[in-house]
Amino acid sequence: MRPEEYEIMFHAETAHWWYRTLHEMVEDGLRRHGALDGAVLDAGCGTGAMLQRLRALGPAVGMDFSADALRFCRTRNLTRLARGSATALPFADASFDAVLFLDVLSDGGVTDPHEALREARRVLRPGGVVLVNLPAYAWLHSPHDVAVSTARRYTRRQCRELLRAAGFDVLEMTYWNTALFPIVVVVRLLKRALKQKTSDLGLGSGRFINQCLHAILRAEGRAARLCPMPFGLSVFAVGRRKAPLHSP
Repeated sequence: MRPEEYEIMFHAETAHWWYRTLHEMVEDGLRRHGALDGAVLDAGCGTGAMLQRLRALGPAVGMDFSADALRFCRTRNLTRLARGSATALPFADASFDAVLFLDVLSDGGVTDPHEALREARRVLRPGGVVLVNLPAYAWLHSPHDVAVSTARRYTRRQCRELLRAAGFDVLEMTYWNTALFPIVVVVRLLKRALKQKTSDLGLGSGRFINQCLHAILRAEGRAARLCPMPFGLSVFAVGRRKAPLHSP
């Protein structure tokens, strides 16, 4: 990720509608699957807003490869931090009840998403869960992706295959950010045509619009629990670590 994007992220993470919605989805997912007060690893924690939220609920650890990201985490008075790679997690086997990969497996710095998920499985305790958020649809690649180092985009099917191949049972999966899909598609295609090189974090940043967009996505999230969204700008999934097979 470009260094300037970390500062943008730091100021946006606690209030921006997209981050607020994602963080609520993560907290709800951890609660539903019994890991909210357990040991949680935020792998690729960025500037630390999600980690700060989790710290109030249980023993959470943040890890990122970027020294810039960890510096911003310390600005939030976060101390349970480690620097490392998603494909070689610097933790012992069976250390955590949950691992978060929030827009991490799609990052250009993660050379092998399959290995990252295998590493998550290694550091999870039996029955532990992995929560994954991924940008959707390769055809939506735009200057926003370049700015935030997104190298890969996924369909729901590709995400499911990725989790299963790494040894996870898929507990839930949905597209999200469905309501804003048409607007964001137009914005990103225009940026691509105009060769703009900025991220989308300024979209809907006015206070009133920000609140409205957050309310829309919260309502969408409640609906998605009853019926997964058929399309959207992101894919959110929860997988449970499969028990190892034992020979009779």
